[in-house]
Amino acid sequence: MTKVTQEADLPFSCKELFNAVADYEKFPQIFPSIRSAKIVASGTGSKDVEMAFKVPPAISAFLSSTSQTVRATATPDSDIKLHSIGGALKAMDIHWTFNEVSPGKTHVKFEMDYDTGMSAAVNGTVKIFINRSTKDIMDHLADHVRAQAPKGPTAPNP
Repeated sequence: MTKVTQEADLPFSCKELFNAVADYEKFPQIFPSIRSAKIVASGTGSKDVEMAFKVPPAISAFLSSTSQTVRATATPDSDIKLHSIGGALKAMDIHWTFNEVSPGKTHVKFEMDYDTGMSAAVNGTVKIFINRSTKDIMDHLADHVRAQAPKGPTAPNP
């Protein structure tokens, strides 16, 4: 399996960051490489989420699909795991962890393990796409949380 890891200290609480990532249907608003995300089933302690990706034609030509269905499980304010249960990739596991380092500051780690199940040449092209797609993942997450923050009181109009 190929592994991608991104991590950063972000100026938000664990709860704020966890809530943003746990809002699976808003993934397209946070992560530019995701075209759509829909909860297709809910069970005790898990949700199945179907995600469609924005994939360049050079890659989509080799894929039977540009979507992936994952089973999401979460430990509130601590971690979120997404395990592939079907789709374009042979296997995919994503693990988000949230650890408070000081009040209002959280260390966030994103780990993705995947296997395309395809030739080395196709795998290399997919790896480039995934690396580019995840390179700024923490910036996108921080921008989303910042945009969702309540705005302060406004000054009355004179």
